[in-house]
Amino acid sequence: MLNDMTDREFDTILAALRLFQATPTENMPDAILAIAQDSGASMLDDDEIDALCERLNTEDTSSLPPEVRATAALGLIHAILDGSPDEEPVEWDSETLSEVANVVTDHGYVIRQPGDEEE
Repeated sequence: MLNDMTDREFDTILAALRLFQATPTENMPDAILAIAQDSGASMLDDDEIDALCERLNTEDTSSLPPEVRATAALGLIHAILDGSPDEEPVEWDSETLSEVANVVTDHGYVIRQPGDEEE
């Protein structure tokens, strides 16, 4: 299914999930609550939405169009750098750089060093 999704669609789904997560249930429109409970199961809680967003961002993206892969990678990089609301801002160190490099390579990109020839 992700293979057929454009980068705009992917961004909108992630944004909708985060908006849903940030909106108190009592302020949510009835129509949105009905969609969220359509299967008869309870709605996802904040931790489950975080996990779903993480799964969407870390799916095997090698077969996705480049613009969708880039969007997924950037979403993860933002998550690494922004941290969570209850944490201090991330300070750049070798671990941060390593995490960002892993996202880049996991999404099918090659990290080149100065002087490397293009393939």
